[in-house]
Amino acid sequence: FTVSDDQIREMSLLVDEAEEQNLGMFLSCNANFIYLMALYESFLNSMTKLLINEHVPTRKKYMLFFKTKAFEMFEKTGNKSLADLLLEPKKCIESLDELQPLMSVVNYLVEHETNDGLYKRHYADYLEARERRNLFVHRGTCLDNKYEKTLKQLLRSNNLSKYFVEIIENVKSNAIKKDKENKQDLSVNPGYLFHAYRSIFFLSSVIYRKAIANISNKNSYVENNDLFDGVLHD
Repeated sequence: FTVSDDQIREMSLLVDEAEEQNLGMFLSCNANFIYLMALYESFLNSMTKLLINEHVPTRKKYMLFFKTKAFEMFEKTGNKSLADLLLEPKKCIESLDELQPLMSVVNYLVEHETNDGLYKRHYADYLEARERRNLFVHRGTCLDNKYEKTLKQLLRSNNLSKYFVEIIENVKSNAIKKDKENKQDLSVNPGYLFHAYRSIFFLSSVIYRKAIANISNKNSYVENNDLFDGVLHD
């Protein structure tokens, strides 16, 4: 049994075409994934600031949280940039993005029951997605030591260490193997994108419902304002 040169060339063209289609799919999914994460961060930022500005008890809790984090930063690193803001509450609110991850701030402010099993699972998956997004934006799409180390630290600091082994094994088993470069590409496919959507939609709905429940004023600005103003596009 022999294969003609024409058949070999035709097969080679089909393989190249399939690779191009796969590359286009991954590029599109990666872009949608990065946008999804940015949109969710915007939601968290807007929701938190609205709660702080609209609800006095939440504002007091935030200032206590900010003060604690400012002192922790100063004690660990000697950096007093946050501590210098403590006498100016407005600047403390404006500096919300300095307190990462924002989910930790939100969980504290809305007093959500973070020990719920389903919530913990989705939260752990979100933290993995967040670190993958940081990888894509700053260092490319291939798995590196910083991604793995930071993810492990994030899960540990949120009492989610038990999920690390399972998550990192899934990440590596689903990665695209680049044998020539001995690397693992974490580019996302439609299945992973759906996985990320599901966790973020779950967390968003839980946080929003809990936050609104904490607001006694039924006509609150939180209920009526567009949390995605300036973020969504056609």
